[in-house]
Amino acid sequence: MSMHVTLPDPSTSPASTSPASTSPASTSPASTSPRRAPSLDPVPVQYSLTRLQREWQRLCRSPRALARANGWRVRDVPFESLDEVLRFAGFGPARAGFHGDDAALTALLLVARHDDLAARVVLQRVLPGIAARARRRSHADTVAAADELLGAAWTVIRTFPVERRPHYVAAGLLRRIAYAATDPTQRRLMRVVPLPGSTFEEAAATETRPEPADELRELLTIAERAGVSADEIELVRRLGTGATTLQLAEEANVTDRTIRNRRATAVLHLREVARSVA
Repeated sequence: MSMHVTLPDPSTSPASTSPASTSPASTSPASTSPRRAPSLDPVPVQYSLTRLQREWQRLCRSPRALARANGWRVRDVPFESLDEVLRFAGFGPARAGFHGDDAALTALLLVARHDDLAARVVLQRVLPGIAARARRRSHADTVAAADELLGAAWTVIRTFPVERRPHYVAAGLLRRIAYAATDPTQRRLMRVVPLPGSTFEEAAATETRPEPADELRELLTIAERAGVSADEIELVRRLGTGATTLQLAEEANVTDRTIRNRRATAVLHLREVARSVA
């Protein structure tokens, strides 16, 4: 099972061809101006982070992206800009112990499971935290550290179980990203697939649920790797394809009650496996 990390391709962004845009910290007079909107706030001088910041600035100029964000209906009043969506998600000066943005981030994360732009907003929201963690993780090569964290971030954002972690959502995201970036079993599941930045302006595809048989097949494969016994896996596979406990009891020359007890044990083990990968 592989997870695809979608990041914008800098070659498609007009800003990427401008020499002046390669450094977020400028020596021009504008650098001494008061604090600006979130989309213009400087980020650490690291290629990936700077590229993402320029991508965000381009998205903020896109009427289509704003219309798409308002289509999520995550609040009653329409947004006037993507920067306003970002502030809604809690972007801004951090306050110790503050997690008043939990409801907003929860709403955006639910949309982000099937909408690239919503995931991009959440990524922008946690970008300062990712930059700070990259600096702490590697003083020698912060660019490589940032790339590892960003690669993990996209997958975490798209799959974060916010229903089970509804409090301190931003902090929880950053912890999960740091773990995914350092855990080798997680990193093997991810690979970067660059896509044009215009992807974030396209209409989101309709979310489709996988077939129950496919979900069961995938769960049984994971369970087998996790050490669940072959007999239990085969029992659940047979039940999943339509066999009854009475049929299986006759085949194994045991009672129906015995098969039902074995089924209960197998289901318990599968639930434990499912929780561990959620």
